[in-house]
Amino acid sequence: MTFSITVTAMNGSEPALNKLDALLKRIEEDVHEMEILDADLLEETSWYQTSRAERRLLLMKIATAMLYRSPRVRGPHVQRYEVRDEDAAAQACEVAFTPLYILVENDNSDGRLIKFALASGIRQPRDVGSLLRQGAE
Repeated sequence: MTFSITVTAMNGSEPALNKLDALLKRIEEDVHEMEILDADLLEETSWYQTSRAERRLLLMKIATAMLYRSPRVRGPHVQRYEVRDEDAAAQACEVAFTPLYILVENDNSDGRLIKFALASGIRQPRDVGSLLRQGAE
């Protein structure tokens, strides 16, 4: 998912900025993507001004990347969520930190397909069999 951050959100209350920081953690982990709307105003926002130097560099990197990246037309980051206030930031964090669950009918045949799919797309494949058994409990 791509989270679109507005200037209003970046100038929000401290709890809103904390949610943006938490959301940025998922961006750093390459789980989701972020775009900064009105990136030319980034340096004037509360979020940028109250961030540490490393965080500022990351925010500038995200803002700059938008200039060179075309909008997604397919894949996991096609869906967008606009973060414009504290409530939207809280909902975005909830979405960003919600794990993906896959329900399968048969652990053997479906499990092999899921293992293959995960091994193909994830850098650190996990023991899918144990995850499948946990889901059945």
